[in-house]
Amino acid sequence: MKPLSQVDKLILSVLIIVLIGIIGWVVWPMFSGVQKPTNTNVSNTNTRPTNLNTSVDTSNWQTYRNEELGFEVKIPPSWKDYKISMKETTDGLGSVSFARKTNKISGGQTIDYYTLMAITLVTHDGWEKELSYDQPHPGVLKSSVRGVYTFNIGQDLANQQEYDDVQGVIQTFNLLVD
Repeated sequence: MKPLSQVDKLILSVLIIVLIGIIGWVVWPMFSGVQKPTNTNVSNTNTRPTNLNTSVDTSNWQTYRNEELGFEVKIPPSWKDYKISMKETTDGLGSVSFARKTNKISGGQTIDYYTLMAITLVTHDGWEKELSYDQPHPGVLKSSVRGVYTFNIGQDLANQQEYDDVQGVIQTFNLLVD
């Protein structure tokens, strides 16, 4: 067997380093307690901890009903002074946003309202197109004959109570007609 040349040794060294890095990336999370995300295509991951599997008591919440988009949700009493606005989307359907008053400054401009969450009805074709993009997607509430009901959660919610409130709204989503 002939000895390895300097170039061969360099290539072999680089391959070994890359292989060790890949093995470390795969094995390290298993032994360190760190879990890799299982679904990286959902945009509704927030920086604050929240347990999305926990039920929120919505028994004293009022019902917000949107006949035009065909859904209803319950909203917490703390949202009584919040701004609820509906906009038509480019496909002729619509979106409803739930926002709180704020004096936050972003990019040198004062933001009057901060959106906690939005519910949007998109056509089935529009949803298929959305899924074809290699980017995070909104969460899905339900699908119906009219289209797909999606939600987005604001990325800068103020506290755990706002997270719980948003989770409760999501839990109470109900179609008026399938």
